[in-house]
Amino acid sequence: LYVNGTNILNEADNTVACGEGTAVYDKATNTLTLTNATIEGDFDGSAAIYSHGDVTIRLVGTNTITSGYFGVIAPNNGVLTIGGSGTLIIASDNDCLRATDIVIGIVGEDDAPVIKATARQDNTGLYVVKTLTIQNDADVTVNSNWTAICSEKGIQIVDSSVYATANGDGVNTIASYGDISVRNSVVEVKGTSSAAIPALYAYGNININNQTTLTAESNGMRGIFTDSSMTVNDSTVTASGKTYEGMI
Repeated sequence: LYVNGTNILNEADNTVACGEGTAVYDKATNTLTLTNATIEGDFDGSAAIYSHGDVTIRLVGTNTITSGYFGVIAPNNGVLTIGGSGTLIIASDNDCLRATDIVIGIVGEDDAPVIKATARQDNTGLYVVKTLTIQNDADVTVNSNWTAICSEKGIQIVDSSVYATANGDGVNTIASYGDISVRNSVVEVKGTSSAAIPALYAYGNININNQTTLTAESNGMRGIFTDSSMTVNDSTVTASGKTYEGMI
C-alpha cells in the first residue's frame, strides 16, 4: 500500500505525512484515513495512492491529490471503497480513480464523502473494470477531457448526486458496458464538444426511478443512448442532442 511514494506498511505507526496532514493505515480494518492530506508528485508509472488489493479510504477534512500519473488505483481485483465526512479533490494526468470495483459512500454511515475529480489530458475521471456504486448521499463531480466515468460491467447511483462533464471529441461522458441504474438521485451529464457522442451511454439497460432528476446534454450527437431498454418511473429526465435525438 503506497501513499505519497512510500509503502505505509513499513512506516512507524503506519503513518505517512502528507503536507500538513496525514495518512494513517489501520491493518485490522484495512482502512486508510486521510486527514487534511496534501499529496503531490509525478508518481511516474504508479499513483499517489496505490493499493495492491482491496482498501477502504476514509476522508476527514479537505484532502488534495495532484498526480502526474494515476491518482488512486486498486488493480489486481481490488475494491476501492471511499467513505467518511470529508472531501477529496483530485487532479491527475491519468485516471483519477481506477479499480476493479469502486464504491463511493458506505451504507449505514451518517457521513457522506465529497469527490471532485479532474482528469487532465485524455484520460478518465473514474474508470472501473467491473462495477461502480455511488450511494448513501455521496456527492461526486467529475471533469475530463475524455470520458468522465466509465464502467465495463455496470453503474449504480442511489441517494446521491453526480455531476459529470466530458470535453473531448468522440467520447461519451458516462459510459457503461453493463446496465445503468439511478434511484432517488440528481445526475447531470454533459458533453461539451461539438464532436461529442451520446452523453449518457449504456450497452445494457437504463433504469431511472424513485424521484430521480437526470439531465443529459450532448453538444455533439445524442443526450442518451442505450443498445437495450430504458425505463423511467416517478422521475424527471431531460435529454438533448445538438445534432441528433435527445434519447434513442
